[in-house]
Amino acid sequence: MKQIKFLLVLLLLALPFSLAQGQYEFEMLYWFGSAGGYPGEKGVKIPVFYEANQEVEAFNFELEVDSTKLSFADTAAIKGALIDSICSNPFLWEVDVQGNHLYVGCVLSMTGGITLPAQSEEVPLFEVILDVNPDLIPPDSTILDIKDVGWWPVSWYHGIDGTFYIHKEGCREQPGYSQPRQFELGQNYPNPFNPTTIINYELRIKNSPLHTTLKVYNILGQVVRTLVDEELKPGRYSVVWDGKSDNGMDVASGIYFYQLKAGRFSQTRKMVLLR
Repeated sequence: MKQIKFLLVLLLLALPFSLAQGQYEFEMLYWFGSAGGYPGEKGVKIPVFYEANQEVEAFNFELEVDSTKLSFADTAAIKGALIDSICSNPFLWEVDVQGNHLYVGCVLSMTGGITLPAQSEEVPLFEVILDVNPDLIPPDSTILDIKDVGWWPVSWYHGIDGTFYIHKEGCREQPGYSQPRQFELGQNYPNPFNPTTIINYELRIKNSPLHTTLKVYNILGQVVRTLVDEELKPGRYSVVWDGKSDNGMDVASGIYFYQLKAGRFSQTRKMVLLR
């Protein structure tokens, strides 16, 4: 159980003292590719990618999902084409599931000389495999919550939580494997809608946390609902509007606008509520 973490600690102890004291600056980032499925769908593969500032030799990854919406398949994770192309038989490949918690770890070689490239580009490092609760009613979404990550050489690393979208069967979006490199406010879906709709947005990776707001306006320019008003880290986000105002009242059918503001960035889109 969790042999990878033990090996990572041993590898870290083998570093020169100055590196272990934090003078060694290694940066690495995980992110998810396209993630979505329909109620009752089995074996949905979610690609996991990364970007680093140098080659890596070992990693571990921990993920939690909302057990009321998703569960890990019997085979919860598989090596991606990137690992297979470099080392088809790693020294250690470990996958462990405890309820809604997944642990994945890999050591390519204990003798060195085998490394992963600094970027996974369009080829996934590995894939997480999920089953969708058949009782869900689309549209819906849930967070893929990265709890812990680690790499060797060890220094700074980070994971961007993903969003899993629950949609109607046959409505799957084309997969997109790129990480968010710009601010973006997506078009809500469904649109027109009744009574709920999902709004997706992205915040630039290399920026520090920004005060972010997402507000819904009526055609008179009055704020109907504030959906987001907080400091957010870079990443992809999703929010559901239930067609209610800030005081909890159902709003009338009609045209509404939603506006995302993050730092100096601002973008507005239109949506239609039909009751």
